[in-house]
Amino acid sequence: MKAPPLLVTRPPGLQLVLAVAVPAIYGLVCGVLLGVSAALYTLLTLLALLGGVGAGYEHADALEGAGRGVAGGMLFGTFILLGHALAGTKAKTALPEPHVVLPIVTTILAAGGGALGGALRGRHERRLNPPPTVA
Repeated sequence: MKAPPLLVTRPPGLQLVLAVAVPAIYGLVCGVLLGVSAALYTLLTLLALLGGVGAGYEHADALEGAGRGVAGGMLFGTFILLGHALAGTKAKTALPEPHVVLPIVTTILAAGGGALGGALRGRHERRLNPPPTVA
């Protein structure tokens, strides 16, 4: 089975959308929903972790995937706070105090998810293209 293209091989505009706009917009939506439903907010934030693994899979190895996760997790967590502030609603679930801890936590979790995705991609590529054996 062929893996999706690496992020670096995609057009620059699409790279920007995938690496910057998607986590920012998704975080904004989660931030708005934070004041609507605790269950929905929790479900969407857990799905974000799967998205982080998928984003990491667009990179050649765990280190590159972790880097993508750091960027995406920081954007995601920051935009949760922004979306919640813009909505002006009361949070339906507890946020860490001080709130700046949220982007730190999302960054750490996304770095781990991205690293996992990158490691899985690297393993997939090695299985498809094993190194030559020396006789």
